[in-house]
Amino acid sequence: AAVVSAGVANGFGTAARTVNDSLRMNWAALNGLQYYQVLQPSQLARERVLTRYAVSIDPSGAPTLERSVSITYDAGRRELFNTQWTPAARDDIRSVLRLRDHSVMQSYTNRTPLIAGVPAVTSEFDQTDSTFSMTLNRRPLYSKAIPRGAIFTLFQSATLAALPDSLPSTWYIWEVGGDTLAPAVAAVRFDVVGHGSVQVPMAKPGTQCSPGSPVNMKPVDAVTVRITTGAGSSELRLAARAPHIALDSLRCVRPPDSR
Repeated sequence: AAVVSAGVANGFGTAARTVNDSLRMNWAALNGLQYYQVLQPSQLARERVLTRYAVSIDPSGAPTLERSVSITYDAGRRELFNTQWTPAARDDIRSVLRLRDHSVMQSYTNRTPLIAGVPAVTSEFDQTDSTFSMTLNRRPLYSKAIPRGAIFTLFQSATLAALPDSLPSTWYIWEVGGDTLAPAVAAVRFDVVGHGSVQVPMAKPGTQCSPGSPVNMKPVDAVTVRITTGAGSSELRLAARAPHIALDSLRCVRPPDSR
């Protein structure tokens, strides 16, 4: 049976109740999760991504989930038999989600140039109750009303990972995506369309995930999920059991609370 999150009444930004409240995300179960990926969106572009999760306490004493992501963007140069890669920029992203009520979240991004011609950029997304705002290079860009409980699209991978152990065949997540003009809110549909197994590089006991980390290959049950937003769709392979991390392009996974 499909899991459908609570809907939105009376149009944009006015929720009959908190959206996404039926998903039952187990955010705390991500504590200690780490994974390292190498993505290649094009032949001459590469992204090396290290993601870490930790549960902590904010200044008010409320439990929070912190996600730290470091992305190194490499520019490629084609040579006779291979491609030479040069680090061009690095993004350091820190996101904090309040666990008692996921309608409160802050995300900070700092881009560091590593070659000439790449600008330094800082940005901040702030979601509090039913308001979503963005600041770019310390200049406020907007503050807009959104459905209460919508998840910032930057946190989609964390939301999927935190879903209950047994995935339904279909579910929806209300997401809000930020850009420099205005946030777009949509109910994103997820359908399980296939099952299989994937060999996953698991960090050896007592080690952390990083480039070159020693790993052991382990078979992991997987599901293929079709993601539909409006007229567009894409597919993603997820771990069939929690945490439901994306399995493509992984170089290292350290499960939650590994020792």
